[in-house]
Amino acid sequence: MSQSVSDIRGPAAQRRENRAAKAKLPPSYDVHWSQRRKAEVVRAVRDKLITFDEARWRYLLSRSEFESWEQELEDA
Repeated sequence: MSQSVSDIRGPAAQRRENRAAKAKLPPSYDVHWSQRRKAEVVRAVRDKLITFDEARWRYLLSRSEFESWEQELEDA
């Protein structure tokens, strides 16, 4: 019997994936970062759907990059 990737990674990874799916976030860092997608990630962190660390890990973001996304959202 083969295991799925989510089974191998464990329950914590499954919970992170579920929260990201609820927030309708892109699946990984390999996306084109449109203004809309950046705003979705910022809002998900602000609304505590995912943590900043989860966003950072999932999308390979630096703190300064995320902060620039926040500033772009505030300026819009």
